[in-house]
This record gives sequence, structure tokens and C-alpha cells, in this order.
Amino acid sequence: MIVIRAVNILKIEDYIKCAWKGDSELDKFYDRSLQRRTLEGMVKDTSRKIRDMMELDEQLSLLGIEFESKSIGFIVLSEKLSMLYSFGINVEYRKKDILSSIFNYIKAKLKYEFYSVMYEYNTRAIKWLCSCGLEIDPLLKPSHNTIYLKYDICQ
Repeated sequence: MIVIRAVNILKIEDYIKCAWKGDSELDKFYDRSLQRRTLEGMVKDTSRKIRDMMELDEQLSLLGIEFESKSIGFIVLSEKLSMLYSFGINVEYRKKDILSSIFNYIKAKLKYEFYSVMYEYNTRAIKWLCSCGLEIDPLLKPSHNTIYLKYDICQ
């Protein structure tokens, strides 16, 4: 059974590490401006980016994902901005029923209409989000190397 719980900024690093541990391809999809793309480096960098985002939204939701009492991933949401900011699920748990439960949680939490911004080379996450119903908006390009994905229940 999936449990998604609120965690603090210190604890979210543990969930990020659990999400990415064992993912031998993660560095292909991660921010290419980070020079040392080791697991520890990517975890610390993501934590720093989440802290930066908290300056825009002090109520940012930091969520740890557990399956059968084992930490398997994380989600970072901004209800204020209707945004899926960051997420990760351990490779061993990327199964249809688990991913479906997680996406349903995200939809409900963000009131069924939200967006996400991804690096355009993060094709794995983009493919999953598109399979869940998000659409790439070709007119919006937040910055270099990023794409804008939007979910709208009315699509």
C-alpha cells in the first residue's frame, strides 16, 4: 500500500536519495549544468533547488512516498502555483499500479489542473507525464532547455 506523507526539508533529502538509488541512467536526464552528477551531488542539488522554490511558495508541499513501510520516492507540489515541481520514484517501484496511485494523488492535491516544467532532455519523465494526460505547450518555453507541460481535466 502506498503512503504519501508530508515531510520537512531535511527529511526530503532521504526520500530523494531513496527515489534515485539504483537508477543507473539518472545522470542522462538530470540538469546538465551540474558538473558532478553523482547520486549525492544530484540529491544535494535538488534539495537546494527545492529550498530556492520555497522562497516563491512558503507552503510548498514536500511529500515522501512509502510502499509497505519502505521509502521509495518523493513529490514536491505548489498548490499556490498549481505546479508539480519535482518528483522521483525508485526504479524498482515504477509499476503501473504504483505510478497510477501517485499520479491520482497529484491530480487530487492540485485540483485536477496543473503544470510542470521539465528539462527537454528529461525524456523519461516527460514520456510518463504525457502518458498520464499532460500535454506539451509548444507556445510556452519558460527558459532555455525546458518545456512546459499542462494537465487540464477538460482536455
